[in-house]
Amino acid sequence: MKMYKSIILVFLGMLLFTACDDVLTVEPDGDSLTEADLLKDPTTYRGLIAKAYAGLMLGGQSGGDGNADISGIDGGFSNYLRLYWNMQELTTDEAIIAWNDGTIKDLHGHVWTDGNEFINAMFSRINYQISVCNEFIRLSSDSKLDEYDVPSDIRSEVAEYRNEARFLRAYSYYHGMDLFGTMPFSTENTDVANGLDAINRTDLFNWIESELLAIEDQIVPAGMNEYGRADQAALQMLLAKLYLNAQVYTGTERNDDALTYINKVINGGYTIPTVPYAYSFYADNDSNGAQSEFIWTLNFDGLNTQTFGGTTYLTHAPVGGDMDPSEFGINGGWGGIRTTKQFYKLFCST
Repeated sequence: MKMYKSIILVFLGMLLFTACDDVLTVEPDGDSLTEADLLKDPTTYRGLIAKAYAGLMLGGQSGGDGNADISGIDGGFSNYLRLYWNMQELTTDEAIIAWNDGTIKDLHGHVWTDGNEFINAMFSRINYQISVCNEFIRLSSDSKLDEYDVPSDIRSEVAEYRNEARFLRAYSYYHGMDLFGTMPFSTENTDVANGLDAINRTDLFNWIESELLAIEDQIVPAGMNEYGRADQAALQMLLAKLYLNAQVYTGTERNDDALTYINKVINGGYTIPTVPYAYSFYADNDSNGAQSEFIWTLNFDGLNTQTFGGTTYLTHAPVGGDMDPSEFGINGGWGGIRTTKQFYKLFCST
Protein backbone atom coordinates (compact mmCIF):
# COMPACT_ATOMS: atom_id res chain seq x y z
CA MET A 1 0.00 0.00 0.00
CA LYS A 2 2.96 2.35 0.43
CA MET A 3 3.20 2.96 -3.31
CA TYR A 4 -0.47 3.92 -3.49
CA LYS A 5 -0.10 6.34 -0.59
CA SER A 6 2.80 7.98 -2.38
CA ILE A 7 0.71 8.51 -5.51
CA ILE A 8 -2.19 9.99 -3.55
CA LEU A 9 0.04 12.28 -1.54
CA VAL A 10 1.82 13.56 -4.63
CA PHE A 11 -1.46 14.51 -6.23
CA LEU A 12 -2.61 16.10 -2.99
CA GLY A 13 0.61 18.06 -2.97
CA MET A 14 -0.09 19.26 -6.49
CA LEU A 15 -3.50 20.48 -5.41
CA LEU A 16 -1.84 22.67 -2.82
CA PHE A 17 -0.05 24.50 -5.60
CA THR A 18 -3.01 24.88 -7.92
CA ALA A 19 -5.91 25.68 -5.61
CA CYS A 20 -5.16 29.39 -5.11
CA ASP A 21 -2.26 31.83 -5.16
CA ASP A 22 -2.40 32.41 -1.40
CA VAL A 23 -1.43 28.83 -0.70
CA LEU A 24 2.00 29.50 -2.17
CA THR A 25 2.76 32.01 0.58
CA VAL A 26 2.10 29.81 3.59
CA GLU A 27 3.83 26.89 5.21
CA PRO A 28 2.21 23.43 5.26
CA ASP A 29 -0.12 23.03 8.23
CA GLY A 30 0.45 20.16 10.65
CA ASP A 31 1.30 16.88 8.92
CA SER A 32 0.44 18.11 5.39
CA LEU A 33 3.01 17.18 2.76
CA THR A 34 3.94 19.12 -0.35
CA GLU A 35 5.25 17.78 -3.62
CA ALA A 36 8.70 19.02 -2.57
CA ASP A 37 8.53 17.07 0.72
CA LEU A 38 7.68 13.88 -1.11
CA LEU A 39 10.19 14.20 -3.92
CA LYS A 40 13.04 14.74 -1.48
CA ASP A 41 12.29 11.29 -0.04
CA PRO A 42 14.12 8.58 -2.04
CA THR A 43 11.38 6.01 -1.37
CA THR A 44 8.84 8.18 -3.22
CA TYR A 45 10.38 7.40 -6.60
CA ARG A 46 10.21 3.67 -6.03
CA GLY A 47 6.56 4.04 -5.06
CA LEU A 48 5.81 6.06 -8.18
CA ILE A 49 7.51 3.66 -10.60
CA ALA A 50 5.77 0.80 -8.79
CA LYS A 51 2.46 2.37 -9.77
CA ALA A 52 3.60 2.50 -13.40
CA TYR A 53 4.20 -1.24 -13.28
CA ALA A 54 1.10 -1.94 -11.20
CA GLY A 55 -1.04 -0.26 -13.86
CA LEU A 56 -0.38 -3.28 -16.07
CA MET A 57 -1.50 -5.71 -13.38
CA LEU A 58 -4.16 -4.13 -11.15
CA GLY A 59 -7.46 -2.47 -11.93
CA GLY A 60 -7.56 -0.05 -9.03
CA GLN A 61 -6.00 1.44 -5.93
CA SER A 62 -7.05 -1.23 -3.43
CA GLY A 63 -7.24 -5.01 -3.22
CA GLY A 64 -9.56 -6.83 -5.58
CA ASP A 65 -9.42 -3.94 -8.08
CA GLY A 66 -11.33 -1.61 -5.77
CA ASN A 67 -11.24 2.17 -6.21
CA ALA A 68 -10.84 1.60 -9.95
CA ASP A 69 -8.41 3.68 -12.00
CA ILE A 70 -10.89 4.19 -14.84
CA SER A 71 -14.66 4.65 -14.70
CA GLY A 72 -17.57 3.10 -16.55
CA ILE A 73 -16.56 -0.52 -16.02
CA ASP A 74 -15.88 -2.86 -13.09
CA GLY A 75 -12.30 -2.65 -11.84
CA GLY A 76 -11.72 -6.36 -12.35
CA PHE A 77 -12.93 -6.19 -15.94
CA SER A 78 -10.73 -3.14 -16.61
CA ASN A 79 -7.47 -4.84 -15.62
CA TYR A 80 -4.87 -4.07 -18.33
CA LEU A 81 -3.60 -7.63 -18.85
CA ARG A 82 -7.12 -9.08 -18.79
CA LEU A 83 -8.35 -6.58 -21.36
CA TYR A 84 -5.32 -7.05 -23.58
CA TRP A 85 -5.67 -10.84 -23.50
CA ASN A 86 -9.35 -10.51 -24.42
CA MET A 87 -8.52 -8.19 -27.33
CA GLN A 88 -5.86 -10.59 -28.62
CA GLU A 89 -7.49 -13.96 -28.02
CA LEU A 90 -11.29 -13.65 -27.92
CA THR A 91 -11.09 -12.09 -31.38
CA THR A 92 -9.52 -15.29 -32.84
CA ASP A 93 -10.47 -18.94 -33.31
CA GLU A 94 -8.26 -19.83 -30.35
CA ALA A 95 -10.63 -18.69 -27.61
CA ILE A 96 -14.25 -18.01 -26.81
CA ILE A 97 -15.97 -17.10 -23.56
CA ALA A 98 -19.17 -18.55 -22.17
CA TRP A 99 -20.18 -15.52 -20.12
CA ASN A 100 -22.67 -12.92 -21.25
CA ASP A 101 -21.13 -9.88 -19.55
CA GLY A 102 -22.17 -6.80 -21.49
CA THR A 103 -20.74 -6.88 -25.00
CA ILE A 104 -17.95 -9.40 -24.30
CA LYS A 105 -19.22 -11.86 -26.94
CA ASP A 106 -19.05 -9.18 -29.62
CA LEU A 107 -15.27 -9.51 -29.54
CA HIS A 108 -15.43 -13.04 -30.92
CA GLY A 109 -18.19 -12.05 -33.33
CA HIS A 110 -16.11 -9.11 -34.61
CA VAL A 111 -18.86 -6.63 -33.90
CA TRP A 112 -16.99 -3.35 -33.51
CA THR A 113 -18.91 -0.41 -32.08
CA ASP A 114 -18.09 2.52 -29.82
CA GLY A 115 -20.63 1.07 -27.39
CA ASN A 116 -18.43 -1.90 -26.53
CA GLU A 117 -17.32 -1.26 -22.97
CA PHE A 118 -14.35 -3.63 -23.23
CA ILE A 119 -12.92 -1.87 -26.27
CA ASN A 120 -13.51 1.50 -24.59
CA ALA A 121 -11.86 0.23 -21.40
CA MET A 122 -8.77 -1.00 -23.29
CA PHE A 123 -8.44 2.39 -25.00
CA SER A 124 -8.86 4.18 -21.66
CA ARG A 125 -6.50 1.84 -19.83
CA ILE A 126 -3.74 2.38 -22.40
CA ASN A 127 -4.09 6.15 -22.18
CA TYR A 128 -4.24 6.07 -18.37
CA GLN A 129 -1.03 4.04 -18.29
CA ILE A 130 0.67 6.51 -20.62
CA SER A 131 -0.38 9.42 -18.40
CA VAL A 132 1.06 7.71 -15.29
CA CYS A 133 4.37 7.19 -17.08
CA ASN A 134 4.37 10.78 -18.36
CA GLU A 135 3.91 12.06 -14.83
CA PHE A 136 6.78 9.98 -13.47
CA ILE A 137 9.07 11.12 -16.30
CA ARG A 138 8.12 14.75 -15.60
CA LEU A 139 8.75 14.43 -11.87
CA SER A 140 12.11 12.71 -12.37
CA SER A 141 13.64 15.17 -14.81
CA ASP A 142 17.02 16.70 -13.97
CA SER A 143 15.38 20.09 -13.42
CA LYS A 144 12.94 18.59 -10.91
CA LEU A 145 15.69 16.73 -9.10
CA ASP A 146 17.66 19.97 -8.91
CA GLU A 147 14.62 21.95 -7.80
CA TYR A 148 13.98 19.64 -4.87
CA ASP A 149 17.64 19.01 -4.00
CA VAL A 150 17.33 15.26 -4.48
CA PRO A 151 20.47 13.68 -3.01
CA SER A 152 23.11 12.71 -5.56
CA ASP A 153 23.42 9.20 -4.13
CA ILE A 154 19.95 8.23 -5.35
CA ARG A 155 19.98 10.00 -8.71
CA SER A 156 21.41 6.98 -10.53
CA GLU A 157 18.57 4.86 -9.17
CA VAL A 158 16.01 7.48 -10.23
CA ALA A 159 17.60 7.53 -13.69
CA GLU A 160 17.05 3.77 -13.97
CA TYR A 161 13.40 4.20 -12.99
CA ARG A 162 13.04 6.99 -15.54
CA ASN A 163 14.33 4.81 -18.38
CA GLU A 164 11.93 2.08 -17.32
CA ALA A 165 9.04 4.56 -17.34
CA ARG A 166 9.99 5.58 -20.87
CA PHE A 167 9.99 1.92 -21.88
CA LEU A 168 6.60 1.31 -20.21
CA ARG A 169 5.16 4.35 -21.98
CA ALA A 170 6.44 3.10 -25.35
CA TYR A 171 5.08 -0.36 -24.53
CA SER A 172 1.56 1.02 -24.03
CA TYR A 173 1.84 3.24 -27.09
CA TYR A 174 2.77 0.07 -29.02
CA HIS A 175 -0.46 -1.58 -27.85
CA GLY A 176 -2.41 1.52 -28.82
CA MET A 177 -0.81 1.63 -32.26
CA ASP A 178 -1.42 -2.09 -32.81
CA LEU A 179 -5.04 -2.16 -31.61
CA PHE A 180 -6.35 1.27 -32.61
CA GLY A 181 -3.96 2.80 -35.14
CA THR A 182 -4.47 6.50 -34.49
CA MET A 183 -4.03 7.53 -30.86
CA PRO A 184 -4.13 10.68 -28.72
CA PHE A 185 -0.51 11.65 -28.17
CA SER A 186 1.22 13.23 -25.21
CA THR A 187 4.60 13.23 -23.52
CA GLU A 188 5.86 14.66 -20.25
CA ASN A 189 6.07 18.04 -21.97
CA THR A 190 2.48 18.16 -23.22
CA ASP A 191 0.08 20.69 -21.74
CA VAL A 192 -2.94 18.42 -21.41
CA ALA A 193 -5.15 21.36 -20.42
CA ASN A 194 -5.23 22.30 -24.10
CA GLY A 195 -6.36 18.83 -25.18
CA LEU A 196 -4.36 16.21 -27.06
CA ASP A 197 -3.59 16.01 -30.77
CA ALA A 198 -4.02 12.70 -32.57
CA ILE A 199 -1.03 10.87 -34.04
CA ASN A 200 -1.42 8.47 -36.95
CA ARG A 201 -0.07 4.93 -36.93
CA THR A 202 3.03 5.59 -39.05
CA ASP A 203 4.11 8.62 -37.04
CA LEU A 204 3.48 6.75 -33.80
CA PHE A 205 5.59 3.84 -35.07
CA ASN A 206 8.44 6.24 -35.76
CA TRP A 207 8.11 7.84 -32.32
CA ILE A 208 8.08 4.47 -30.51
CA GLU A 209 11.13 3.34 -32.45
CA SER A 210 13.08 6.54 -31.74
CA GLU A 211 12.15 6.47 -28.05
CA LEU A 212 13.29 2.87 -27.60
CA LEU A 213 16.52 3.41 -29.53
CA ALA A 214 17.26 6.49 -27.41
CA ILE A 215 17.28 4.47 -24.17
CA GLU A 216 18.50 1.10 -25.45
CA ASP A 217 22.04 1.60 -24.17
CA GLN A 218 20.91 3.40 -20.99
CA ILE A 219 18.43 0.90 -19.55
CA VAL A 220 19.74 -1.88 -17.28
CA PRO A 221 21.44 -4.71 -19.27
CA ALA A 222 19.61 -7.98 -19.92
CA GLY A 223 19.14 -10.13 -16.84
CA MET A 224 20.68 -7.55 -14.49
CA ASN A 225 17.54 -5.82 -13.21
CA GLU A 226 15.28 -6.68 -10.30
CA TYR A 227 12.88 -9.50 -11.18
CA GLY A 228 9.79 -8.05 -12.87
CA ARG A 229 11.44 -4.78 -13.89
CA ALA A 230 12.13 -4.10 -17.56
CA ASP A 231 15.66 -4.36 -18.91
CA GLN A 232 17.49 -4.14 -22.22
CA ALA A 233 16.19 -7.49 -23.47
CA ALA A 234 12.58 -6.48 -22.83
CA LEU A 235 13.21 -3.30 -24.83
CA GLN A 236 14.91 -5.22 -27.64
CA MET A 237 12.06 -7.72 -27.80
CA LEU A 238 9.58 -4.86 -28.16
CA LEU A 239 11.67 -3.43 -31.01
CA ALA A 240 11.70 -6.87 -32.66
CA LYS A 241 7.90 -7.06 -32.46
CA LEU A 242 7.64 -3.52 -33.78
CA TYR A 243 9.84 -4.30 -36.79
CA LEU A 244 8.20 -7.67 -37.46
CA ASN A 245 4.88 -5.98 -38.27
CA ALA A 246 6.32 -2.76 -39.69
CA GLN A 247 4.77 -3.36 -43.10
CA VAL A 248 1.31 -3.33 -41.52
CA TYR A 249 2.05 -0.25 -39.43
CA THR A 250 3.95 1.83 -42.00
CA GLY A 251 3.80 0.07 -45.36
CA THR A 252 7.55 -0.63 -45.24
CA GLU A 253 8.92 -4.10 -44.42
CA ARG A 254 11.61 -4.22 -41.68
CA ASN A 255 12.19 -7.97 -41.29
CA ASP A 256 15.99 -7.64 -41.29
CA ASP A 257 15.77 -5.27 -38.34
CA ALA A 258 13.40 -7.68 -36.59
CA LEU A 259 15.96 -10.47 -36.99
CA THR A 260 18.75 -8.24 -35.70
CA TYR A 261 16.87 -7.53 -32.50
CA ILE A 262 15.65 -11.11 -32.05
CA ASN A 263 19.29 -12.20 -32.15
CA LYS A 264 20.14 -9.59 -29.53
CA VAL A 265 17.50 -11.08 -27.26
CA ILE A 266 18.66 -14.66 -27.94
CA ASN A 267 22.19 -13.62 -27.01
CA GLY A 268 20.98 -12.00 -23.80
CA GLY A 269 21.85 -15.04 -21.70
CA TYR A 270 18.47 -16.79 -21.49
CA THR A 271 18.28 -20.56 -21.19
CA ILE A 272 15.54 -23.20 -21.27
CA PRO A 273 15.27 -24.43 -17.67
CA THR A 274 15.84 -28.07 -16.79
CA VAL A 275 12.97 -28.06 -14.28
CA PRO A 276 9.55 -29.40 -15.39
CA TYR A 277 7.64 -27.10 -17.75
CA ALA A 278 4.86 -26.71 -15.17
CA TYR A 279 7.31 -24.87 -12.90
CA SER A 280 7.01 -21.88 -15.24
CA PHE A 281 3.49 -21.37 -13.90
CA TYR A 282 4.19 -21.84 -10.18
CA ALA A 283 4.09 -18.93 -7.78
CA ASP A 284 7.82 -19.31 -7.07
CA ASN A 285 8.85 -19.09 -10.72
CA ASP A 286 11.15 -16.22 -9.81
CA SER A 287 13.43 -18.67 -8.02
CA ASN A 288 12.66 -22.27 -9.07
CA GLY A 289 14.78 -22.20 -12.24
CA ALA A 290 12.05 -21.03 -14.59
CA GLN A 291 13.28 -17.45 -14.29
CA SER A 292 16.20 -18.21 -16.61
CA GLU A 293 13.75 -18.37 -19.54
CA PHE A 294 11.62 -15.28 -18.90
CA ILE A 295 12.50 -12.08 -20.74
CA TRP A 296 10.18 -9.86 -18.69
CA THR A 297 7.43 -10.72 -16.21
CA LEU A 298 4.42 -9.03 -14.68
CA ASN A 299 4.64 -10.19 -11.08
CA PHE A 300 1.50 -11.58 -9.43
CA ASP A 301 1.98 -13.04 -5.96
CA GLY A 302 -1.56 -13.38 -4.59
CA LEU A 303 -0.87 -11.16 -1.57
CA ASN A 304 0.25 -7.79 -2.87
CA THR A 305 -1.42 -8.01 -6.28
CA GLN A 306 -4.96 -9.15 -5.56
CA THR A 307 -7.03 -8.81 -8.71
CA PHE A 308 -9.76 -10.44 -10.76
CA GLY A 309 -7.63 -9.89 -13.85
CA GLY A 310 -4.12 -10.93 -14.75
CA THR A 311 -3.10 -14.46 -13.92
CA THR A 312 -6.07 -14.83 -11.54
CA TYR A 313 -8.34 -14.51 -14.56
CA LEU A 314 -6.16 -16.63 -16.84
CA THR A 315 -5.89 -19.41 -14.24
CA HIS A 316 -9.44 -19.56 -12.87
CA ALA A 317 -11.55 -18.67 -15.92
CA PRO A 318 -10.65 -21.71 -18.09
CA VAL A 319 -11.39 -24.25 -15.31
CA GLY A 320 -14.91 -25.67 -15.23
CA GLY A 321 -17.13 -28.68 -15.93
CA ASP A 322 -15.49 -31.94 -14.85
CA MET A 323 -12.10 -30.29 -14.29
CA ASP A 324 -10.74 -30.52 -10.75
CA PRO A 325 -9.53 -27.05 -9.66
CA SER A 326 -7.10 -28.58 -7.17
CA GLU A 327 -5.14 -30.12 -10.04
CA PHE A 328 -4.35 -26.59 -11.14
CA GLY A 329 -3.47 -25.37 -7.65
CA ILE A 330 -6.58 -23.19 -7.30
CA ASN A 331 -9.62 -23.29 -5.03
CA GLY A 332 -12.25 -23.03 -7.75
CA GLY A 333 -12.88 -22.53 -11.44
CA TRP A 334 -14.98 -19.88 -13.16
CA GLY A 335 -16.01 -21.93 -16.20
CA GLY A 336 -15.66 -19.12 -18.72
CA ILE A 337 -12.79 -19.36 -21.20
CA ARG A 338 -12.49 -22.26 -23.59
CA THR A 339 -11.31 -22.87 -27.14
CA THR A 340 -13.36 -23.38 -30.30
CA LYS A 341 -14.08 -26.81 -31.72
CA GLN A 342 -12.42 -25.77 -34.98
CA PHE A 343 -9.18 -25.04 -33.16
CA TYR A 344 -9.43 -28.28 -31.20
CA LYS A 345 -9.89 -30.33 -34.38
CA LEU A 346 -6.62 -29.02 -35.76
CA PHE A 347 -4.85 -31.18 -33.18
CA CYS A 348 -7.36 -33.90 -32.26
CA SER A 349 -9.49 -36.01 -34.59
CA THR A 350 -12.00 -37.16 -31.95
